[in-house]
Amino acid sequence: HKEILEGLDKSIECAINDDDELEEEIEGSLEYIESMVLCKSRVNRYLVNLNKLQELSTLNLSNVTTEPEKS
Repeated sequence: HKEILEGLDKSIECAINDDDELEEEIEGSLEYIESMVLCKSRVNRYLVNLNKLQELSTLNLSNVTTEPEKS
């Protein structure tokens, strides 16, 4: 969060000073933030899928244990 705030401070400075070098830095930090957001949504999706898998596996296990085997 600190990096994001620093980025915002720099963007304000940049707007005031119209500094190209700062502008590049800000674009870099924005890309970094975007990639972190993407990463977070990927992780969330992964966790959701993991939960679904766990539910399915426990369901399957309970089915296996409750049904007597036919011989």
